[in-house]
Amino acid sequence: MENETYRSLFGALSVHLGAPSSHVSGSGVRFKSQLKGKATVYHDNIAPGNQAEVAFDVESMASRLRMTAREFQSFVAQLRASTGRPVESNAQFNWPRVGISTESHVALIDGALHQRFGAIS
Repeated sequence: MENETYRSLFGALSVHLGAPSSHVSGSGVRFKSQLKGKATVYHDNIAPGNQAEVAFDVESMASRLRMTAREFQSFVAQLRASTGRPVESNAQFNWPRVGISTESHVALIDGALHQRFGAIS
């Protein structure tokens, strides 16, 4: 179910990835730009206790941030460890996810991405 933390997260990501569109399943929003990066923010079908989860397409995000795929996967793993939240994986896409349960987690994700995007400007 949509909630304030979910809305705050996709709002923060919009600054970096552009405008999202509704996910076909109705469980969140998707950022679809190959040039800006692809990600999906979920409010439904997520691990218990999370308010949202963000899944990143490794290839497009690594390209946008001028990182290798391995470097980007490590970056996401660090974000996931920082929030300490479990995630509900999607076997179809297998994009690495970060679980978010508080506004401080949103700020952490936003700050880390802002720092990375700022480094390529």
